[in-house]
Amino acid sequence: MSQLHQPLRLAEELRTIFENPNTPIGFFLGAGCPSSITTDAGATASLIDDIAGLTKRISDRFSSDNEMAPTYNKLFDTLVADGCEKPNIEDLLTRIRQSKAVVGKDAVRGLTAVELRQLEAGICDAVSEYVNVLLPDDSPYHSIARLIQRKRSLSTEIFTTNYDLLTEQALESLRVPFFDGFVGSYCPFFDRDAIERDPLPKRWVRLWKLHGSINWRLRNDHVYRIVPSSTKKHSSGDDVLIHPSHLKYVESQRMPYVAMFDRLKTYIHNDARPIALFVIGYSFSDEHLNATLTDSLRANPRASCYAFQYENLDRYNNAIDCANRTSNLNVLAPDGAILDARRGNWAPCREDNKLLKLVFEPRSISGDATTTAEHRPDDNSVNPDLTEYRLQLGNFVQFGKYLDDLGHQVGRYSNDIDRDATDI
Repeated sequence: MSQLHQPLRLAEELRTIFENPNTPIGFFLGAGCPSSITTDAGATASLIDDIAGLTKRISDRFSSDNEMAPTYNKLFDTLVADGCEKPNIEDLLTRIRQSKAVVGKDAVRGLTAVELRQLEAGICDAVSEYVNVLLPDDSPYHSIARLIQRKRSLSTEIFTTNYDLLTEQALESLRVPFFDGFVGSYCPFFDRDAIERDPLPKRWVRLWKLHGSINWRLRNDHVYRIVPSSTKKHSSGDDVLIHPSHLKYVESQRMPYVAMFDRLKTYIHNDARPIALFVIGYSFSDEHLNATLTDSLRANPRASCYAFQYENLDRYNNAIDCANRTSNLNVLAPDGAILDARRGNWAPCREDNKLLKLVFEPRSISGDATTTAEHRPDDNSVNPDLTEYRLQLGNFVQFGKYLDDLGHQVGRYSNDIDRDATDI
């Protein structure tokens, strides 16, 4: 029989973490988070497309622009010719910046310095336009903000690779104070000293945008932040700071990027007490970020990371590789998980458990011989009282519901759990 992981054990472990006022909690939000939210109730369109969707939007836009199409297509074709089968916007921006670093007064792969700068500005402006959207009145982002309101004794840190302003909208709508590395009111400026040296109240959230933001600008070698209503006033001639790669930009551009990654390392390296980092919507496609996560986790065995995946485990080869060599990186998918560097399916168990159903979706296995074969207690029978469970927290919407439901039920589960209805 293959390795089996116990669903109830995970559910209880997560509850303990979220209810413990002395455990620092962090969230890492990837591109799968906004793409899981629909624009309206019952709608199928995502609030913000994932990277593939954004790339298609931008490709369609540039391909229909007579002025930009030749240079955009030339850039796209060079990536394909170099073995990048389906270039996305981050691949495109990375290639542009690599080329800009060496182009000088000549051309790189047929693209001049002027054309490269036009492409970079055009792509960043298009991304800013597409992801500058408003959250619904309630969302998983609001669920995280409500959890933070309940857990004010320790600061919460939120890391994201997304360029949008959805996290900021949710925190502000619920009046949760946060610090993002910028200070000021008229034209807030990036202040690394405030990040590294100045203490903040524990009730303040720390928000770190690892790949930049649509409201960051570069002007005269200084990075500042705008507010949406002032976009046109401040953005003319200024560079939008979106960092999809870890290239060594000029120091003024590089500084926020390095400072944000340093915060991730510092958070995981916390020696004062064990921390828990919850990763949602991230497919482990960024090698530099993967190395930062795994190196930091291995450096602090007391830290725990839970990476919830939307699809079945086999779809995430990079995540599997990272978890296999990092015992405190737990990768959890609907059909199974890698816990403590051990891969296994979710064991079937008795279904009468409210806590379990917050984390897993029950599915009857009594009539499915294919599904039950590897879970049979012996070679001759299938226990009809057992139910197969599929983890549902890789869906950001379900993760938000879980946080809200857990908040409503704090302290109630000890009476609800039938101690006879435990895992096998």
